[in-house]
Amino acid sequence: MQDECIMQEHQSFFYCISCKKCGKQYGGQTWGTLMDRFKGHFVMIHRWDMSKDIGQHFHFDGHQGKEDVQIHVLDFIYALSDAPFAKDIRLHVEFDWMQELHTMMPFGMNSWDKAPAPKFSRDIFSKGRIR
Repeated sequence: MQDECIMQEHQSFFYCISCKKCGKQYGGQTWGTLMDRFKGHFVMIHRWDMSKDIGQHFHFDGHQGKEDVQIHVLDFIYALSDAPFAKDIRLHVEFDWMQELHTMMPFGMNSWDKAPAPKFSRDIFSKGRIR
């Protein structure tokens, strides 16, 4: 029940997609609901969208598409998702998570050219809340 609530109602997440086959990870963020964000990822995998990091990875040799996907919620932002500073916060905390989890290629699935440049660190947060 709690997982359903998180998937459908909460906004501004940091998440990680792990590959069950090889262990590589993709770090991301969303201002919308988790359910909406993952629908987008699953469509990329289902359509073999090779223009996206996720679509490419889950169609490598030996991978089974959506069967190899594992999803983890890493953190929340408790600011309004449309607040003027919320996007900057999400992008920069996302970059910190990418570095901490080593999700950048070749160790993970995130492309360097799509990574947000950090302006500040996740250290300004306390359990997802601005200090």
